[in-house]
Amino acid sequence: CDMVLVNVGNPFVGESFLLGSPFIEREVIQTVAPLYGIPEDKAWGFVTASGTDGNMHGIYFGAKKLQKETGMLPIVYISKEAHYSAARICDVQNLEVRLVDHDRQGRMDPDCFRKAVDPSRPVLIVFAMGSTFMGAIDDQDAIQKVLEEVKPVGVYKHVDAALFGGYFPFTEYRDMVSMKKHGYDSIAISGHKF
Repeated sequence: CDMVLVNVGNPFVGESFLLGSPFIEREVIQTVAPLYGIPEDKAWGFVTASGTDGNMHGIYFGAKKLQKETGMLPIVYISKEAHYSAARICDVQNLEVRLVDHDRQGRMDPDCFRKAVDPSRPVLIVFAMGSTFMGAIDDQDAIQKVLEEVKPVGVYKHVDAALFGGYFPFTEYRDMVSMKKHGYDSIAISGHKF
């Protein structure tokens, strides 16, 4: 007997369908959150169809949060080496994007980021945790230093960890995807890549 599970709505609010998947989603989130240094009281999310879908939601929630806090839509900053879908997602959501140059390793260049940032507008930054062509990992600490210097009116940090995020928690590089260490606001990982 085949059974289709319905993935609709907030998995932390009720059981809306007889064959719904909220209980499975909650279990997945509660199981993986500690691996990413996400405190139990901040562990929320849902299971999506892809890393791109996870990025779409991270960017959407970030833009809405910043708009609510500041009254302005953010400018989204993405490395030119990051997955192309991030810029497309911003286009679909009618968000302004600034593509930031990268260094020889494909990481977002902190100096180029500093020059690109408009401190009078909220910043929504998308960190690449394994870019598509070079496998680049943006230096969250270096970008955080720029944010502390520039002091924009609002900041939301999303990590696109679709490529490497699924297995980093099980390696010596676990801190690279730790919310506790880096203070990001959302993360997208892709189960089928690991």
